[in-house]
Amino acid sequence: MSDKNSNPVQDHAFWNEIFHHAQTSVRLLERYHSELNPKNLEADKIHIHSEIQHLARLMETATGFLRTGKSEAWHWEKVEMHKFVQKNCSEIVPEEAKKNFSLQIEPTMCLAHIAPAQIEEVLRIILDNAWKYATQESKIEVKSQRCEENKYHLYIKNEGSSIPQDQLQNILKPHVRLHKDQPGSGLGLALASHIMQLHQGQINIQSNGENWVEVEMTFPCLDLQH
Repeated sequence: MSDKNSNPVQDHAFWNEIFHHAQTSVRLLERYHSELNPKNLEADKIHIHSEIQHLARLMETATGFLRTGKSEAWHWEKVEMHKFVQKNCSEIVPEEAKKNFSLQIEPTMCLAHIAPAQIEEVLRIILDNAWKYATQESKIEVKSQRCEENKYHLYIKNEGSSIPQDQLQNILKPHVRLHKDQPGSGLGLALASHIMQLHQGQINIQSNGENWVEVEMTFPCLDLQH
């Protein structure tokens, strides 16, 4: 779990991370705008729309923490998780990565009370990490299972990457970075874990230390229909 002593509202590095992600999106938008190609216009529109949504989620997350340090400023909804995950994972994954992407979502309805924009950001953080550390041969698999004991389980597995066993217990703590040559400040997973805790859920990460990493997200269910 993330460091209990870390307060995103007071953590200077937290705001550096928000600024870093926002800057990245702005640069991408500027590039898409300056390099618009009539032959690739539809694909560019999709990328531009995705980055605008990403910026909006970043601002909503930052504003919510700045105002309250909690989740009261977020917009909460009762959501059918299988539909939410199916839609958002399909939109988040870039076209060039979809050939190595598998989405296997259990269609049985499970309702959860979530802040959709923030959970979409959690999915983006986890999937972005999966692509960042993937090889050309890596397979990214997202799957869910039927709700058990009033919990919804979502698994994101990267076959082709690994985390050393002695690093697993620290991976969700702020500023922990396994690859120093990659950009970022090591706050993405800590932020994702913090958001999940505010949903009364959690993130668990496992790896065999050789060729796979699996992230499990667990949400409490409001209702279960078989």
